[in-house]
Amino acid sequence: MNEKKAFAFTLIELLIVVAIIGILAAIAVSNFINAQVRAKVARGKADMRSLALAVETYRMDRNKYHPDLADFMQNNAALVKSSGALCLFYPLTTPIAYMSSSPITPFGPWQSQGIAGVDFRGYDYENHVIEEFSRQGFFETHYDYALITAGPTTKFVSLDVTGRSIVGTVYNSSNGVVSSGNIVRYGPGGDKY
Repeated sequence: MNEKKAFAFTLIELLIVVAIIGILAAIAVSNFINAQVRAKVARGKADMRSLALAVETYRMDRNKYHPDLADFMQNNAALVKSSGALCLFYPLTTPIAYMSSSPITPFGPWQSQGIAGVDFRGYDYENHVIEEFSRQGFFETHYDYALITAGPTTKFVSLDVTGRSIVGTVYNSSNGVVSSGNIVRYGPGGDKY
């Protein structure tokens, strides 16, 4: 009598294999999501580097920086309501093309506190004085301009205190890839370039 033994996996062995595959998949998915966030942050910084070059070139030609959202709204309210923050850089694209088009922020639309119901898909631009909050109270830091976009949480942090703009919390990836805060690039004229 030649008896053949059938080899098969037990239910416990199959559950252990499925659990191991699930753990490996969870690790891979979180690393993939973190890589996407890091790529979006890098794209945002590269876009702001290009915008800064265009802003500085505009200043060299005209001897002044182009208007920010508050100044631009005074003469172009209909354009702002129809195209959002993309129109902020309209002076950089027409009539002289300092850049070919206004870049769209990689973190999706954000809303301005001053204009209800308009989703801005571009970068924010503010010139002159930016106030920041410190533990000692408010202090002024002078910059010629700041380019701002929402960070990975897609919540644009911008406050209005005493009629001046505040950049808010600045994004820092050391607090976790998806930490709160804005991605900001300061222009010359300040101590945090």
